[in-house]
Amino acid sequence: MNIRNILVTDRSVAEFCSIFDSEITVITSQLEHIESCFEQYFSEPEKQKYKWVQEFTFMTIESVVTATRLLIEGHINASGNTMRISNESICLAILLSAESNVVIDKGKKAKPINFTKPMNKVRVIQRLIELSIMFY
Repeated sequence: MNIRNILVTDRSVAEFCSIFDSEITVITSQLEHIESCFEQYFSEPEKQKYKWVQEFTFMTIESVVTATRLLIEGHINASGNTMRISNESICLAILLSAESNVVIDKGKKAKPINFTKPMNKVRVIQRLIELSIMFY
């Protein structure tokens, strides 16, 4: 299904869509371009090793589409929360694609973490989630 159909195929949002048609057109064309880039990038065989990056990048795109739909329907708080999820997802994708050690903790006991080691991924994701909860 194309992204525009996901966003605006419901009669309950027809009035909103008629008022903001040009803005919706810009948003949907950008999202379709992002989706195309995603599919093209992760279809390359050498990129298959970045499975976690692919999953979090997909979640980012999906969350942006969902947040946009919620905004169109008038659910502003839910839209904002969903957009926050997309921001967290893209941050995780960036961290998991790091090719060198990254320090993600504060204080004297902060240790660099190598995100490229598969055995660290689950532990690192759990720690990042704990840190994100502390900051909200």
